[in-house]
Amino acid sequence: MYFPKPYPDELMGSIMIRASHHLGLSTRRFGPMLDLANWEIPSFIYPRGLARVATLCAKDASELLWEHTLFPYVVWAPHLNARKQLEVQELTDEPLTATFKLGRVFPNRLNATFFRKLCPICASEEYRDLGETYWHRNHALPGVFVCPLHQVRLHVTRIPLLKRGLLKWDVLPQETHGTASTEPADVALLSAIADASAMILRGDYSPIPHKEAFYRLGYQHECNPNGLHQFSVDFGTFFGRDFLRQIDVPLTRLTRKSWPVAMAAADRAFDLDQPQLRWILIDLFLAVRAAHA
Repeated sequence: MYFPKPYPDELMGSIMIRASHHLGLSTRRFGPMLDLANWEIPSFIYPRGLARVATLCAKDASELLWEHTLFPYVVWAPHLNARKQLEVQELTDEPLTATFKLGRVFPNRLNATFFRKLCPICASEEYRDLGETYWHRNHALPGVFVCPLHQVRLHVTRIPLLKRGLLKWDVLPQETHGTASTEPADVALLSAIADASAMILRGDYSPIPHKEAFYRLGYQHECNPNGLHQFSVDFGTFFGRDFLRQIDVPLTRLTRKSWPVAMAAADRAFDLDQPQLRWILIDLFLAVRAAHA
């Protein structure tokens, strides 16, 4: 059976859409032809049945998992040493624990993170060089609104990223359009988030020692009783509370019990249930504050 060769950084759902386009079929008709056991509506970013798809496109299933899905991002957590075990679970279609499910990374709420995103320069260059475009993993990550390659704002479409999006919205970037987000105004800040997210996807991201930086900046000290509250205020000002709400990590209260304080003041990476984006934001804030201290 025909199946196209994956492009670099291409999502599995995008590969399936291209395959159906090349065959002149809808993904609803093409999907059952893959002959997957227990066929279900596939996820656009995190599909199952990789062993069968790997056979069709002459790739190793592990390579597809690590290079063409968001699995590396979803299972990342500080000091986690179980990545190989989680890989085995995924390749054998065993359910992952709740800690590593997509809902923790992509909450099912209507915000900018909920929709597919595209880089206009990537799409233009791909259409010129390849005759078609494709959906990128790096563009699909939560909180990422700048293309790591071209450093331009991504266009947010109205196509849902999750759920039944693959079958209902079997379109490629050249077949749709989106609008660029205008917040926050600091593109350098967005680029830093995109670069850190790409590092998690590649597996070479290391969080900074939060508590050490937290104390060094004077946020928790006997001489600064308001330090914890001030940390929440500074964090919210740095990113903008509207932007934090937009990327689904809202700072609902500026108190000593806010989630940034709980993470930054912890003795260790205590809570694997914290979304990856929160670790990135805490690291970025502490690093910038330390550089200007």
